[in-house]
Amino acid sequence: MKIKFAEDFDEDLFDNQETDEFDYFLSRGIIAAKGPVLKQGKEASVYYCPGTEPSAPPVALKIYKDIGTRSFKAVSKYLEGRLEEAGMSRRDRMHLMSSPRDLHCFWIQSEFHNMQLLYEQGLPVPRPLAANGMALAMEMIMEGEEPAPRLKDARIPKEDLPRLQKTLLTAIEKMLSLDLIHGDLSCYNILYEQRRPVIIDFPQMINARYHSEGKTMLERDIRNVLIFCKTQDAQGKAWRMAERLWKNYNGCNFF
Repeated sequence: MKIKFAEDFDEDLFDNQETDEFDYFLSRGIIAAKGPVLKQGKEASVYYCPGTEPSAPPVALKIYKDIGTRSFKAVSKYLEGRLEEAGMSRRDRMHLMSSPRDLHCFWIQSEFHNMQLLYEQGLPVPRPLAANGMALAMEMIMEGEEPAPRLKDARIPKEDLPRLQKTLLTAIEKMLSLDLIHGDLSCYNILYEQRRPVIIDFPQMINARYHSEGKTMLERDIRNVLIFCKTQDAQGKAWRMAERLWKNYNGCNFF
């Protein structure tokens, strides 16, 4: 098995904090051993860990960096609506916003909850396994004996593009029916497994009922899919589909 791990992997990444996260998932039987880093990003690092069952797929362990050092684009934009959705009082919101650790936990638990909901509703996402205040464990999506590539790196036959587009647009519509919008959907956070797409990376997901830019983000997700699938007039078609979906969604929610 030839797996390409992050070239800039540094053993120093296994500091006390990350060792604690590995120990947490080891003690709960989620992973069988520590694994090397597969992907290292600004907000989190993803580790390739063996599962505890012989026939079980490997586990992707996503360990987040401290929220104070992360560079999410306009973090407040993605937090909009999450606090309302959680039904927090003004006092609790103020406490959360003043406590980086609590905000960090809240952010990760929100991502885990959304992944659970999407998976249970049959959407093409990895199976979430467990989460704590610093990390999220999920099924590793494999292509044969190697981790599945992102769409941007995959060799996709031209004849597969219409089916790929239909699957992703259906997923976007289904997410909206659950009040959710991915918010950053692109060829960088969609995997390609056995000729089907699997959507990943949900820290920026928003609740459409509470977010002031929901329609804009919905249209952007649709447009990114259409552009990748080489659809003619992607801009116009994305606008029309977003208009239709948003109108239907508003009607269903009595807005």
